[in-house]
Amino acid sequence: MWRPTCPRSPPPSTRWLRSSLPEAITGSTRMKAGTVQKLVLNMLSTGVMVKSGKVYSNLMVNLRLSNEKLVERAKGIVAQITGAGDGEIEDLFAQTGRNVPLTIFMLLTGCPQAEAQTLLDREHGHIKNALAAWKAQA
Repeated sequence: MWRPTCPRSPPPSTRWLRSSLPEAITGSTRMKAGTVQKLVLNMLSTGVMVKSGKVYSNLMVNLRLSNEKLVERAKGIVAQITGAGDGEIEDLFAQTGRNVPLTIFMLLTGCPQAEAQTLLDREHGHIKNALAAWKAQA
């Protein structure tokens, strides 16, 4: 929190002011204020995920596949983006160590793994930017 009396604290460059309407239940001021706070934080975190390249189209692609449910979800996301079948996706998951962005990039471009990894690394994991770089060099 910014305190104008603190000499080491610079003023904020942006202020986020959100107000909520009167409460539906009188005396329950936290209910609506908490909802507004949650909405603002969700907007911020969504923007950060998009800007950092963890989202392709409207799908979260930078997943940690720590259980079978997440593996199945990742396969569905890869299939939706690329149109590939389960067998092809499973083969590439085995080859890439379940790296979802790398698998997607390889399926979309047909690049070998080393070239695909180099392009993704150069673009800091952004599939969209790596695809543009790949098209520019082709």
